Amino acid sequence: MSELAISGRVWIGREFHEAAVILKEGRILEILPKSSVPLNVPLIDFGNNLILPGLVDVHVHLRDFEQSYKEDFSSGTKAAIAGGYTTVLTMPNTKPPISSLEMLQSAKERTKDKIFCDVGFHIGLNENPTNSIKALMEGGFSIKLYPEDIMLISKDREKKEILTKEEKIFFTAHCEDLERIEANKAKIENKVENHSMIRDEIAELNGVELCLKLLKLKNLHIVHVSSSLALKRLIGESELDKKLTFEVTVHHLALTKKRVEELKGIAKTNPPLRSEEDVLALRKALNEGKVTAIVTDHAPHSIEEKKLEEYDSIPSGFPGLETAIPALLTLVKLGAISLEETILALTSKPAKRFQIHNVGEIKRNSFANLTVVKQNEKWKIKSSNFLSKAKFSPFENMEVVGKVIAVFLRGEKVFEEGSILSNPKGRVIIKNWNL
Repeated sequence: MSELAISGRVWIGREFHEAAVILKEGRILEILPKSSVPLNVPLIDFGNNLILPGLVDVHVHLRDFEQSYKEDFSSGTKAAIAGGYTTVLTMPNTKPPISSLEMLQSAKERTKDKIFCDVGFHIGLNENPTNSIKALMEGGFSIKLYPEDIMLISKDREKKEILTKEEKIFFTAHCEDLERIEANKAKIENKVENHSMIRDEIAELNGVELCLKLLKLKNLHIVHVSSSLALKRLIGESELDKKLTFEVTVHHLALTKKRVEELKGIAKTNPPLRSEEDVLALRKALNEGKVTAIVTDHAPHSIEEKKLEEYDSIPSGFPGLETAIPALLTLVKLGAISLEETILALTSKPAKRFQIHNVGEIKRNSFANLTVVKQNEKWKIKSSNFLSKAKFSPFENMEVVGKVIAVFLRGEKVFEEGSILSNPKGRVIIKNWNL
């Protein structure tokens, strides 16, 4: 591949510089002043637009298998590229779940010639935890624990010993107390408007406490923290335990439970959208540099499922890959969150935490994965334009600023102005546990 230069306001380290990035053979060759680009190197000048490292999302659900009607590897990674994401890690709660080496290999096979961005896999907890560990050691990025898994481990000494005897295992954990949730359901009317009371802040805090008790001093990352109570506990603990990190979602930073009152099941997610106080606490933690990753928790479903009326029948989650950048840059524009900390939590910080090498930074020899953003582009979110199969959103019709206008994957322009430009060029990425 011959050399190519792209120029604009380039994110280098922790700030923007007017510069040009020289790309060659899928890598970043060097970074120069625009005026120093050799005349024989083609130049794409993006003017005053932002050139970011390709975004990294360590928490998505690409579905596929028996849930391909909701999303598949092709549609999900198209949505990722359209949102500016060049690397994603997908969750294992597929049907059937990715909780063994055989299922991991099956998932990898299904990605062949289908994925438009790079994809890695989290591993689910198998009935036999040894099977999960085997899959993890073949390139998975973590063992993902759901609330029912955490409860099971707390009551099964043998499973706990198998999982915790190997020091290097990396756990990601969804922390909610299912027993409290069931107790709340018994006394609170089961309707979607009450979702944040049924799965309340105490349920999240209890879940965090149990997880910390079981996995104290283990390599642990808590997913989608949503409440000020859980946040305060995790910040305090992480100051003592450097192996403990946590993430927040775009929607928990941007939306409150009022959106559930307006949109009903469309805005139902676990953990729920919460109060303004909780949202402000999450933003403060982000601005103080305490958040390791901003994730989308992209969780597509069919619109028919999301419009069901019975509380328990409505699946939780919604698509998020194509709304993240505009939602976040709108918050930046409003002065609610720091642009610097937001970019770090979308790029280098999650890449380093999950040991995804050669991505998340614009520097020599990194993969030439770049996302170009028009920072002040005003537009209205319309889910009918999504590349995801899930054509609905809690951000529907919101006026936002900031738009992804181009994406480069290993030096090739794969997206521009709303359109995918190439055949699937994504790769399955694996974690090397021997490093």
